Amino acid sequence: MTGSEKPPVWRMVHEAVEALGGKTTNGAVRDWILERYAGTNKNTIQCQIIVCTVNHDSRVHYPENQKPRKADTRYDFLYRSGRGQLELYDPARDGQWDIYKRKYGRLGVRRTDSAVVLGEGGGNSAMALRVPLGSEQILAAGRIHARLGQWQASDRALAALGQRFPEFDMDACMLKVVTINALYGTNVFAVVRMAKHVAGIMARAHRLDGTELVERIAALPRAPGQEKARRHISFAAKFAHFFIDADAFPIFDSYAEKMVEYHLGALRVRDTRHPYRAFVANFGQLKRLSGWGGSNRELDHYLWIAGQYQAWRRNPDAQINAELSRLFAVPSADVASDLRVLSHSASSMTA
Repeated sequence: MTGSEKPPVWRMVHEAVEALGGKTTNGAVRDWILERYAGTNKNTIQCQIIVCTVNHDSRVHYPENQKPRKADTRYDFLYRSGRGQLELYDPARDGQWDIYKRKYGRLGVRRTDSAVVLGEGGGNSAMALRVPLGSEQILAAGRIHARLGQWQASDRALAALGQRFPEFDMDACMLKVVTINALYGTNVFAVVRMAKHVAGIMARAHRLDGTELVERIAALPRAPGQEKARRHISFAAKFAHFFIDADAFPIFDSYAEKMVEYHLGALRVRDTRHPYRAFVANFGQLKRLSGWGGSNRELDHYLWIAGQYQAWRRNPDAQINAELSRLFAVPSADVASDLRVLSHSASSMTA
């Protein structure tokens, strides 16, 4: 089939899911398309899957979805039922979804026919947590995050970089590695070697499951003469979060890890050989037991901000994010109100 005869990639995705019985996986969709439309860019396929998935919070970063609207257009035909799992969207079964404008103009994805989107989990699920986590704390952290001008600019820059360079060849990987390392201080010193390593991993990424992909990226081979290899888990998780799938790859850092442990207590999974696999399992457990029905990115923001707030409460001179430190030290009335909400979870940790 010639390039001029090929349909748009979003239509290829729709054809693939229908042909595969209406319920399938990201990998199966990609393979179906590549078999029938040879030469289609793999990363474009993944991007279009995200674009067309009504409950994927990263869809708002793409041009098709950058205005508030109901999920009833030609780009609203997929539903994400689990990590890497897809099915044709059925509003009667999956609920009514839309793209909406949050406070401060940011776009988000929500379900409009259920209170679950607001994070109001029912029943007694939160009682299984060592320290309960409510939607009001996650939403308060989100409002604080929206005031961080430098991090908002960083997020926009990373989204733009991913859209401009969706591929993972050496040049694109070099740009992405340098940017993540510079913005997040992930202590990758051999950036050229890491970029080459990431390009090699991404060339065979379809053979790896989500957490294995991150741990393979993290395992930078030793240089000649280097005695001990380092695992760059924080870097790898951020790379996957911003450039592969924000919803599937929660950000891993010391603050997030400590907060997950703080809330889960004895329920926390431990696996020193596969730390990111354990973190993702714990992250999912926390989300389920807290009843949070919003996006993974919002829970990410809570873990990062609440973790730093707890560190600052213990020691105001702690080396935390400079923007947050200034907000904590001299909060506006609105920020002070949100910090009081966060302090409900911080109080026992700092006591």
